[in-house]
Amino acid sequence: MTMNMDTRSDLKKLSYVQLLASIMGKAGDHVDTARSSGLPLLLLFGAFHGSFMFLPATFAWALQFGLLTDKDFIEWKSWSGTSDVWLFTFGTVGTIYATLLVSSTIFLVIRSATPFRKYVIQQHTESDTLSWELKAGLLVKLFTGTLKSFVLYHLLPDMFNIKLPSGSRFLLQFAIAWFSFETLFYWWHRMEHLPWFYARIHKYHHQVTNPTGLHVVQQTVWSDLFLFVFRFLTFKFIVPLTAGPVHVLVFWLWGVVMIYDGVQTHGGLYLPWLPQATRKLFGGALRHEYHHAHNKGVYGWNLTFWDAVMGTDKDYREFESHFFSKRAAKL
Repeated sequence: MTMNMDTRSDLKKLSYVQLLASIMGKAGDHVDTARSSGLPLLLLFGAFHGSFMFLPATFAWALQFGLLTDKDFIEWKSWSGTSDVWLFTFGTVGTIYATLLVSSTIFLVIRSATPFRKYVIQQHTESDTLSWELKAGLLVKLFTGTLKSFVLYHLLPDMFNIKLPSGSRFLLQFAIAWFSFETLFYWWHRMEHLPWFYARIHKYHHQVTNPTGLHVVQQTVWSDLFLFVFRFLTFKFIVPLTAGPVHVLVFWLWGVVMIYDGVQTHGGLYLPWLPQATRKLFGGALRHEYHHAHNKGVYGWNLTFWDAVMGTDKDYREFESHFFSKRAAKL
């Protein structure tokens, strides 16, 4: 089909910002419906836990109320003028790296600001420096991440020429991917702490005792390989077979959520206004800094259920109770 000049011109004007603006513009038509659904309360609650609830809830809301449609995606894809293979490759590595760099910078700025110093977990020690090895590793991982994304495009099912899911279907897909990752990561991470594996695979990551968000990528090639295999198994078999084909936007959002959560668990900030109930379900920086400092227990990525079921957070819960009491007295 030949595209006329006016259509080409319109597509060229459709930038990323305009795509978001068009979504926000449609939102006004659904405000009353959203209010009656109680979704704003879910979004407000989700904001306590950053991307892990807020971004998926917002994405589901946009899908459910027609704020993000197949037409929007097709127009944006046409505007990009990029083939599927390169759009997938650079979209995958680009969204992850942008999230890593932006969120890590924000956490570094916040934890160094005077008003927020009282929320820093390890207040009396400086955060670990960004070594030349880590900085070089970021560049290396950018290259290897691009290569892995290129390979994944050829291994995974077509994610472009399928319809966007409904809001409820997306939440099901995201929940399955989330649970799968939490399960595989817990057992992989726990295995990494066995003496033989720890010395050869995981010790490098534990050289950091007071981490920053960027230290989430201080991993060996074997840990990177685990994440690659996980994404292949989850989005090739587990999610499609249980909840239907996965759209590329869902795949990208999952990557953003996972890397953001890795940044915030290494970000070194304890926020006392988090509800007590949610702290029992979700992890966070306090749990992970305990893990780095004591080198045992709390092996989960974000959810706490596997540690609770397997009893690998017993020592941490004693530490947490003492920490909260001591910090409450200061605040």
